[in-house]
Amino acid sequence: MENKQTVEQKRAVWQRVDPTLQPYPPQQSTTQPAVQQPVQQPEPEAEDSTHLNLETARRFAGVLEQEQQLMQDEQAREELEHMHRTTTAICDWLEAHPESLPKARRFAEYYIPTTLKLLHTYNDVQGQQGENAETIRRDIAGILHTLNQAYENLYNNLLSDVAMDISSEIAALQGMLANDGLTGREFE
Repeated sequence: MENKQTVEQKRAVWQRVDPTLQPYPPQQSTTQPAVQQPVQQPEPEAEDSTHLNLETARRFAGVLEQEQQLMQDEQAREELEHMHRTTTAICDWLEAHPESLPKARRFAEYYIPTTLKLLHTYNDVQGQQGENAETIRRDIAGILHTLNQAYENLYNNLLSDVAMDISSEIAALQGMLANDGLTGREFE
């Protein structure tokens, strides 16, 4: 059974990724605070939301590193390490190539929060016994592998645009060199 300090540590980690997420239910107390109504906020401009997406992804990478320390299952820890490396690579690419940020929008707005929710659930049942707890852990550990493949595919897709641009530029350059007689073959 988890102690209160571990639950509080996890809550703090999740809140750093996205302060609006409530991955852990609030601890039961004898006095219930007044329910706050969500405040409507204006839609951020596109540039601000892409910046926010990158910040969300960076915080997620940090949380993955911390979650590795809390994870008891060796295979799940390895999956989180892999996910951390891929997420960091995606963040580095997006930072260097901000024009690619729109392609990572779903990653930041859906995949990251969903992955966090799954990790939260995994950690909640990590110390629990029983068939249902084991099924939950097994299912989540399995989806971590699938998520890693998806994150790698996203990273490769981000790079593929540059690869296509480079291939086109190289082909054009080779054509120009050949047309100008500068390929070196005619000097043999």
